Amino acid sequence: MTAKSIALSFTPIVILSCLHVAAWGAAENIVLAGQIAAQIKDRGEFASVRERAGRIDQRISQAISVEDVGQPKVWTKKIDGLWSVSIGDTFLMHCYPADASIYGKTTRQIIGLWKANFKRLFPLAEPSIHMDNPLAGSEAERELATAARAARLSQVPGNDWAITSVVLDYLAQVRSMPEARQTVLGEGEEEETIPCYDDEKTNLAIALISDIAWQQSNAEHYPEQMLSGHTPGKCEDPDCEICARAKAAAIERHEEQFDEVNRLIAATIAVRGSVTTVTNGFRLVRVQSEDDYLSKRVYVAYTLVKKVRGKLATAEKSLPPAMEPPCDNEYPGDTEQAPSGLTESG
Repeated sequence: MTAKSIALSFTPIVILSCLHVAAWGAAENIVLAGQIAAQIKDRGEFASVRERAGRIDQRISQAISVEDVGQPKVWTKKIDGLWSVSIGDTFLMHCYPADASIYGKTTRQIIGLWKANFKRLFPLAEPSIHMDNPLAGSEAERELATAARAARLSQVPGNDWAITSVVLDYLAQVRSMPEARQTVLGEGEEEETIPCYDDEKTNLAIALISDIAWQQSNAEHYPEQMLSGHTPGKCEDPDCEICARAKAAAIERHEEQFDEVNRLIAATIAVRGSVTTVTNGFRLVRVQSEDDYLSKRVYVAYTLVKKVRGKLATAEKSLPPAMEPPCDNEYPGDTEQAPSGLTESG
């Protein structure tokens, strides 16, 4: 065999080795309910490990919306020669040898570990929005079901139009946020950092809970919050003054209600699953296609309103009665000044 033929005979092996190495990248975490359920290192059928992780994240979001995550039926089997894990009818992910190498175990051992993790964590990922399974039925049946569902689920009572429109603004903001932090040049040619979704999701969820709490309190004291015919998601003017006034009135902070509402907000945030319920809704709209998002955004927004109200009601039951401020005459000997620690600045 000549030197040339030897070189040619080894060329395919070298190319295949390079392709296999290129399929590996930095490990990515698969997160469920705020905890790591799995780690992956192989890009599989995707252009990068990160893209594969994003697709797995979409499947998890779908599973949260269509499967019984309270009592998850997580199962494993070989699919296309690879050990894989699913929940109900929703396929989640394969385990490649490169993935298993992170743990120093076999793919069969790791798929068992992932199964245990998903079974433990899915019940903690409370579904904020529950959709019919988009994979069920024929294509024609799915189209009919989607049209009927969109018409039915987009109906919002008039007195909830304003707060639903407020939540729609949150969903639009969440959907437009980048996956990673970005640095851009501002007006003064100074660098500005645009936060990514993971940086802001918890703060946005708390802000949304706060707005719904204030709307609930305002509806009792200041009931005129309707959008005067401007149905949520239907107004074509993004700068509509009627919508803007109604939304501002719905969530206006009234000084005389500060203590009462802020106590309720703090108690609600402490209720198990409150923030997760909202971030699950955020997560859903981030992975929806544009058509799916536009057809279901009102339903998602109003469902979040109702879910958060349920959490507010749970929190309200746990609150102790508010203490009445003491009267000046309860402190004999000093009618000019309240005791130390009872002043507003104290």
